Amino acid sequence: MKKDLILILDFGSQYTQLIARRTREFKVYSEIHPFKLNLKNFLMKKKITHPQGVIFSGGPSSVTDKGSPKFSKTDLDLLIKKKIPVLGICYGMQLLCSLYNGSLHSSIHRQYGNTKIYTFGDSELYKGVNTQLNVWMSHGDSTDKMPQKFIATSKSINGVICSFEYPKAGIYGLQFHPEVNHTEFGKDT
Repeated sequence: MKKDLILILDFGSQYTQLIARRTREFKVYSEIHPFKLNLKNFLMKKKITHPQGVIFSGGPSSVTDKGSPKFSKTDLDLLIKKKIPVLGICYGMQLLCSLYNGSLHSSIHRQYGNTKIYTFGDSELYKGVNTQLNVWMSHGDSTDKMPQKFIATSKSINGVICSFEYPKAGIYGLQFHPEVNHTEFGKDT
């Protein structure tokens, strides 16, 4: 019997367990694995419970730092080839930006706490929610230049890109944490 599975790759986020809990609240089985997971071997073992999606958790590192956690572009291409959607949260979004040759900068001051964002465009992630949301941010990097083929789908009140997507490839990124109670409509995005 085929079972839904969400694979959560942990990049050191304090919220990784909460991400898993939220997926399970939707009656979807999830597994947490380190970001260094051998994805090809994992997919071969999981033929019965093939992942329906992959979530890159957040993390305290900066993508721009030497030695920060990375993910192989080859593995990301494998997910796309198998039509497995990817959601990057916080550090995960920044990592996706970097893997697709967007540009980031490390902020002098980390953004931590409630922030107001404005959604725009025709994003799958924001169907049925308000265009103005209060969300929970926790990051030190910001996107300067979007990767090619990606579109921004929300910005903060001070113009920082807070989400993007590349729907044709099934790639989505959120700069904020939808899994925490502080984010309005977090369960709906």
